[in-house]
Amino acid sequence: ASHLYVTPLMLEDNVKGVLELAALKALGTGALEYLRQAAPMVTVALEATRARAIAASALAQAQQLAAELEAQAAWDRIAPPDRVEALAAAQGAARNAVVFVHATQRSPLEATAGGADFAFMADALRAARFRVEAWNPSQAPRPAARNAQRRAWVVLPPLDRRSLEPDAAEQALLQATHRLIEEGESVLVLTTPSVSATLGMTDPWSDVLRACGVTARTDAMVVQLLARSESARELRNSLDDVLPAPGPLGHMIRGRVQWPLPMPLRIDSAMGWRASAVALVPPQPSIWIEDDPRVVTRGVSEVPAGKALAPDAQVPLLAVSESDRGRVALSGGAGWPMSGTAGLADARGMLRFPGNRDLFVGVVRWLVRDDSVMQGTDRGVAGESGGALAVVWLPAIVLLGTRLGIAAWRRRA
Repeated sequence: ASHLYVTPLMLEDNVKGVLELAALKALGTGALEYLRQAAPMVTVALEATRARAIAASALAQAQQLAAELEAQAAWDRIAPPDRVEALAAAQGAARNAVVFVHATQRSPLEATAGGADFAFMADALRAARFRVEAWNPSQAPRPAARNAQRRAWVVLPPLDRRSLEPDAAEQALLQATHRLIEEGESVLVLTTPSVSATLGMTDPWSDVLRACGVTARTDAMVVQLLARSESARELRNSLDDVLPAPGPLGHMIRGRVQWPLPMPLRIDSAMGWRASAVALVPPQPSIWIEDDPRVVTRGVSEVPAGKALAPDAQVPLLAVSESDRGRVALSGGAGWPMSGTAGLADARGMLRFPGNRDLFVGVVRWLVRDDSVMQGTDRGVAGESGGALAVVWLPAIVLLGTRLGIAAWRRRA
């Protein structure tokens, strides 16, 4: 071809593509005018094809999710938990189990109106073939293994303490947590902000895993100052973009993670234990660690001098530790796996922060020694399918438009 004609495909002042047409000889004025008039139609057809592809993909995902939920609901109706466990035992199959250890009257697995529960995460664990249950040490003895292959214990310190000193239920929770750690059980502790720690008193949950090389600063909080406008700024005690830590454990974070009420962790050396970070605070100049509760409640107009995180700062929010005896994990905050955050969906029904679910399930899988979570996962095909459709349909649309144009041009000639 000795002549090449290029026409941009424009839609609302945005370039959506380029239409290239090669010819053995120069095109006439009529052909060029047709090419100019056909470009908008090709653009509309291309965008319509892309929109249909996106809608088809979303519909397929929604149908798959609905089918999975319906299948799970049908299975729960037909087979109560005791029948499921009896069937699994009869077949010689053993599932890993997760026990949420708490000190409240109400089970944390029950959904609440405000989303301060773990019902969503319990469903995610069941979908990953975990058996899920709750245990209040002040009300019942430790649950039996019930043919569980391995168990992970998720410890939930009280969120609404009524006094500076732990009550009887919290004391029982603390004692049960120490026993689990001493016995080499796999334990994840979700720490919460402590008023007593901000007043200079000792918070027992801050040091519950000190012997394993990880501690939580329950007297401090990671905050961020965001610009709402040129003159107004907002102090936030929530992070929307948590960074994966370097190393294989960072593969647990595969999507956006929102972290409300983030508290920094410390990683120290401990004899026989190997501690490492999983999630880190993004080192931005608008983020700092605040230990003055008055600043968090009243707000500020600028970052305090000398407190902004350095560009190379690595502040852990989630850390794990391993020894020959067992595995443990510590979280600087308990809000990120709750239903109100992890289960938050947009108008299309898609999770706004899918990384919360994947991170929590990944940590639990690591606790039960499923080390495949450290190897990453294959890329999804949703994005590739959209690209494939564009590659297939764009030449077809261009070819069709060209043939129609040549036919019309010949009729006019």
